[in-house]
Amino acid sequence: MSATPNQDAFYAAQHEEINNTFIDENADEDELCSLLDQALSDPFLPRWYRTKYHIIRAWYGNSEENIQDAKEGMEDMRQVYRVEEKTEEWIAARLSSLQEMLDLVESCLVDADEPAEPAASPNHATSSGEAAGSASNTQDQSSLGPSKVSSASARQKSTRCLPIQLLPIPVIVSASSQAAESRSTSPPNPTSWDIGTDGKEW
Repeated sequence: MSATPNQDAFYAAQHEEINNTFIDENADEDELCSLLDQALSDPFLPRWYRTKYHIIRAWYGNSEENIQDAKEGMEDMRQVYRVEEKTEEWIAARLSSLQEMLDLVESCLVDADEPAEPAASPNHATSSGEAAGSASNTQDQSSLGPSKVSSASARQKSTRCLPIQLLPIPVIVSASSQAAESRSTSPPNPTSWDIGTDGKEW
């Protein structure tokens, strides 16, 4: 199946909507998850977008599964580049933005899952109110359970840990690109990918 101008425009608009919703601190998380899940359910979603959306989706649940899917998507792209006899340096540079985003998300999620530090004792707190506030915050987070703490903490850290720009919109360079990088249940056929000479692909 070949990409059409309408499909290109659709995926670009979808990408912009997801980006804008993610960086909006006041956005509804359920709405964002719905947008991501809808996009990821598309069997023809270009792999670059799919990998990025899995990384974002990891903030809001099923983190390990989404991170693993993102890693598999990146490895698939590496295999294609190697078949095309691209150098390892070229491949690393080409995927550097996605890799950086993935590393940051993993790092922040690990930090969010670490046990909270014990509340300071009154002797070490600047005031009894500060100590009480710290203890109360720890208790409130504990009542959420591990998954809730992880999700809430990760969301709070999102603007500090993730590049606001996320990633530039991929540029389609040929009619076969979208079909070639669509996610499927079977392993991709590296020789079917058509990578542009400018290094931009879906």
